[in-house]
Amino acid sequence: ELPDDRDTYEGDLPFDQDDYDETPFEDEDDRVHDVLASAEQRLEEGRQRFQLVMARLLEQRVILAFREQVAQAKADELLREL
Repeated sequence: ELPDDRDTYEGDLPFDQDDYDETPFEDEDDRVHDVLASAEQRLEEGRQRFQLVMARLLEQRVILAFREQVAQAKADELLREL
């Protein structure tokens, strides 16, 4: 029975209120969050690696095309000299 002048019972409780401040799934939620954050981080790192590889491939194609153009120009110049 609650006393009239108080809204709650303030007696000794068999538990610490801090034990009930967290939801029972908070630890699991934290683990899920960590797993998702880790997966998102791996995905972002994969995207960055992919972009780096594609940039290098494009660079190599541009360099190769330039060298072929220079070689063709030199060959054309030699043919004109003949």
